[in-house]
Amino acid sequence: MDASELRDKTILPVLDDVRYIVSISAKEIYNEEYYDLLVQPQNRRPLKSMTDKKGRVVVRDLTEEVALKEEDALLIIDRARFNRSVDSTSCNADSSRSHAVYEIKLIRMPKGVTRKDIQQDPSLLKYSTFSIVDLAGSERTRKSNVE
Repeated sequence: MDASELRDKTILPVLDDVRYIVSISAKEIYNEEYYDLLVQPQNRRPLKSMTDKKGRVVVRDLTEEVALKEEDALLIIDRARFNRSVDSTSCNADSSRSHAVYEIKLIRMPKGVTRKDIQQDPSLLKYSTFSIVDLAGSERTRKSNVE
């Protein structure tokens, strides 16, 4: 078996002539309101949402941070997880009281492209979004003593 057969087929090659930008946002849905998980809890306010032309819910003023390397991405996600609303129950010391949505956006563009190039031809940018949803804890009321 040679090295090409051992290569992990799930890893996509990074092209030398392409630049990638990764950004991360995180929102919490708590008591039917949206909150930015990248803002410290004491500074958080409910965010406004709207539905776009394609029927998707868009949350306004949500922080989006660029991750230059893997460690940056992990720190951003950890900070968002830490800021999430939790409470203890008799079943779980840190039961989530909210839904959380983490979005990782990937923008791909040819190297050397300028803003002017993009304004003239927006199709130079390719967008992908990966969403991870963590639902609120659902312990049984009788077992967890939640009211």
